[in-house]
Parts: sequence; C-alpha cells; structure tokens
Amino acid sequence: KYSYLERSLSFIIINKYFNKFNYYLFEKKYLSNKVDLSCKYILFYLHYEPDLSTIVWAPYIKNQLEAIKNISFSIPNGYKLYIKEHPLSVGTRDRGFYKTIVSNHNVKLINSSFDGKKLLENTDCVVTITGSIGNEAMYFNKPIITLGNVYYNDFIGTKNVTDFSKLKEEILKSIKDKNYTEKDVEIFIIKL
Repeated sequence: KYSYLERSLSFIIINKYFNKFNYYLFEKKYLSNKVDLSCKYILFYLHYEPDLSTIVWAPYIKNQLEAIKNISFSIPNGYKLYIKEHPLSVGTRDRGFYKTIVSNHNVKLINSSFDGKKLLENTDCVVTITGSIGNEAMYFNKPIITLGNVYYNDFIGTKNVTDFSKLKEEILKSIKDKNYTEKDVEIFIIKL
C-alpha cells in the first residue's frame, strides 16, 4: 500500500468520489431518514477519523466498530442504539464499515442529514467517545456517557466509562438519575 503522501492527486480525487458514490448507494439501502422518535433509544454519533478525539483523547478506544458493538450489548432491553454518521465522513468509509454496524441486532444507522436536534430531544441518553454531541446533550438535559477524555467529563451529568464491563450499569443509572438542571449547565459553562 502507498502512503497518503505518495498517492497522486488524481488518485486521491478519484478515490474520494468513488467512496462518496459507494456511500450514496449504501445510503439508499441501509441509512434512514425515517426514524421512529417515539421508541426508546440511546444516541451515538460516529467520529470523524483520523482525529484527536479518537487517537489521543480516547486511549482505550482505537476502533469505533468495537465501541459500537460494546455499546449495543450494553444498552437496556427494549432500547435501540441510533447511530448517526459524522457529516465530514460521508464518503470516506468503505461499505464494509457500515455493514458491520447494521449487523448488530439493535442498531439503526441514520443518515447524516437527519435533524440532530430531533434526535437529541427524544433520546434517553447520549454515549460518545469524546464528541461535541455530549456538549450539545447538556442543553437538552440528557445524560451523557463518555468513553474518552474530554473537557465536559467534569460536568455533573456526565459519566466517564473506560471499562466496558461497567457500561451497562452506567447507562441504566444515567437513564434513571437524570440528575442535573439548566442551572447546573449554566454554572458549568461559566466555569469554563
């Protein structure tokens, strides 16, 4: 394999458009704009890769697919795991990546263009590696579980989990204990 820098510009451009074309073919079959917001679900946004969020700030997570599998096994019975693609990653991942995600029995892959506000308003909990979705979840009074090191780990509504054997317990606790108010969010933001 060639390194990224050794590839010609034309190869990079062709590869980029080929991946985007594959994504749109895949999108028609597996990604959905029809999302049942009335069911119980946990929300996870895919991270752009490569990025500090997964390389440096999440020393225990090197593979998002494994993280998704572990989250899928850890969510309570009767819940779905809704996963939304990062807008900058559209067309950068191969089809096998998405097929692996949808092979989990309780996972729904959502189109990157679906309204994130609607997803946040109706979720019972947000799980993220280190994504900004956790910060956004504060404004919707949603419990947040992080799998990496991020500045809002100190927020009262955030639980940082680095051991997947404890993830199910923390998700259940977070859903039951929605333990913060708008005032807590204001105080946390002021301290930043």
